Amino acid sequence: MREPAEDGTPPGPIDQVVLRRWIGLAPSYLMYDQSTGPSADEGLLGWAEGLHALVGVLQALHARCELEWETMDVASRALAECWSAAACWTGMDVAKRAIQAAGGRLQGCLDAEDKSRFRGRKIYPAED
Repeated sequence: MREPAEDGTPPGPIDQVVLRRWIGLAPSYLMYDQSTGPSADEGLLGWAEGLHALVGVLQALHARCELEWETMDVASRALAECWSAAACWTGMDVAKRAIQAAGGRLQGCLDAEDKSRFRGRKIYPAED
């Protein structure tokens, strides 16, 4: 989230087009961060921290009733792709736990009466 301006005014709205782009890159960075750096574990921990922060932004937007359906759908797709990638490689337990935690946190944003929907519209993988 952005910091308030020096005069104390709250930050402007979050550009969800850019946010969706960042979330959509999560699967690519999962593989990149796991395979570069001093160790795979350090890379995965850094990736998990970034995913945790992105999900926090989504939760904050949801709490402010500003989270867009498209952003939630992209997040669902990205987590599914991350899970598929993590399931194909050994040593991805940290990533699997982070993906499960992120999914659990995002479930709280889904419609209470139908957890396959956000604001009445189905999200991936249960699209109309």
